[in-house]
Amino acid sequence: MPPVGVGVQQLANKPVVITSEYIAVIKSRRSSDVRPQVEGVITDIFAKSGDRVTAGKALLQIDASKQQATVESDEASRIAQDEAVHYAQQQFERAKQLLSVGAISQQELRVARRGSLVRIKPEWVDAWLDTPQSEQDYEDDA
Repeated sequence: MPPVGVGVQQLANKPVVITSEYIAVIKSRRSSDVRPQVEGVITDIFAKSGDRVTAGKALLQIDASKQQATVESDEASRIAQDEAVHYAQQQFERAKQLLSVGAISQQELRVARRGSLVRIKPEWVDAWLDTPQSEQDYEDDA
């Protein structure tokens, strides 16, 4: 069998255009999730996606009215608690004076003391009443 003929072609450098389409998500290698420490409505945004930011720079502003209301409510509760404690202490001191002149009984003094403890911190009452020293304390206060 005779050899098969082969065609020869001269090569030349030419640009080759290759394109492909892909669906992808590009994510930065250096990124951080940022979450606020409080709840609220965002009223202004100072940085956008991709911006470089430094520590301490404000990224957004949250409406402070909810937090302000919480702070004011907590402050009012604290003041009311302080006043209740002060009133309870006054009542207990008054009861001690009345006991010393015989105007009230030892039991009424105990009720006054229990009331003062409840206003200060209710769980203290049970702990204090469970101690063997509590009866002696009543007598010492009189």
